[in-house]
Amino acid sequence: MSLTLGVRVESDRLERIGADLLVAPFFETDRPLRGAAAHVDWRSCGLLSEQILCERVRGGEGECVLLPSAGRMRARQLLALGLGPRPGFGEAELRRAAALAGRRASGLRVGSLVFALPSEGHCGIPADLAALCVTEGVVDALRRQPAPWSLALWVAGAAPRVEAALRAASGPRDGGIQLRLLAPSVASRPTRTPKGAPGAAPGGSQRPPLRLPTPR
Repeated sequence: MSLTLGVRVESDRLERIGADLLVAPFFETDRPLRGAAAHVDWRSCGLLSEQILCERVRGGEGECVLLPSAGRMRARQLLALGLGPRPGFGEAELRRAAALAGRRASGLRVGSLVFALPSEGHCGIPADLAALCVTEGVVDALRRQPAPWSLALWVAGAAPRVEAALRAASGPRDGGIQLRLLAPSVASRPTRTPKGAPGAAPGGSQRPPLRLPTPR
């Protein structure tokens, strides 16, 4: 069976990127939450923080929690994906996480998936290499459960480097899967961080992100 996986790189604000499912990975040692997970938590009024505080999810490797976007983001559904502890995290763990996200996406019968890459400064993997790891994990999931959906990789910076790596990797893959690089769906340009967002300047009217207890 021949299948083409379209992959695009996005660097606009997460809430502006349309998709059926947005995957926001986070480490179980992240307290408070960081990166895309922190932004998703802020936009969803603390839904992920509440799940953690209620001990329904910790961020352990393979843990997932599906959250509604409730119109606060263009993505219809949000999947918070646990990466396990930050120490010892590497390429193999990221591939496994991406493969799990791909299997969940296939099970949910989505048409499009956005995977937010963990920042290279936090996870220790360069953004271009992380993009290839995620793509390989998703391709592995598609080999097991073929599905006609597209993949977007969200990256906070280093988009040209990520695009160059994906362009070099484009073409036929094992299992009859063709990888094709697509143009971004929205113009990637610097945007002003909304007041109250994680990392924004003080003085916003939104409530601050919850500070979660450090895992024991």
